[in-house]
Amino acid sequence: MGINDRFRRKSNNNITNCPTSVATIELGGKYTFCLHEIDVLDKDIDISDKLDNSRKLNEYGDGPFCIFRINNHLKDKGLYCYIVNGELKYIGETCKTYEDRINNGYGRIYARNCYKTEIIGGEKHSGGQSTNCRINSLVNEELHNGNDILIGFYVMNDSNDGEIKSLESFLIDKYDLDRFGWNKKR
Repeated sequence: MGINDRFRRKSNNNITNCPTSVATIELGGKYTFCLHEIDVLDKDIDISDKLDNSRKLNEYGDGPFCIFRINNHLKDKGLYCYIVNGELKYIGETCKTYEDRINNGYGRIYARNCYKTEIIGGEKHSGGQSTNCRINSLVNEELHNGNDILIGFYVMNDSNDGEIKSLESFLIDKYDLDRFGWNKKR
């Protein structure tokens, strides 16, 4: 049974713990993720005019990027996943809030996210968030290819950081997303 076979679309009956979701997906045999559409605000954002040309970009820092956001589970924490055309592509975790991780992380790329950490004139200049750049670019590419993108949430508000990170690692390994998805080796 593939990932597509595990989707449960909403009909007239409410999905108990996901009343506003468009569907759910069960991962790992028992973890129900509530799936929602992302809200795409803009595609092909070019931030090159905001970049410092004296700094080196991380490997994903040249875009193009898009602007998107989520509108559900903003103050919750736990695991999230990206589903493209019914295929599981990425699993991540946040011990803060989904709003911080998605809307303020992946969903909008700033120049500071695009740089490598480097030593300039004897001073260390911290790099940006290459994962944010990479995931945003992948989402933008999928949007341009006309693919459907859903984001899923498995809320773990009562769990500690270690439990959240452990479950993330388990599911990435179970679905081999380091090889067949967007996750990279941890």
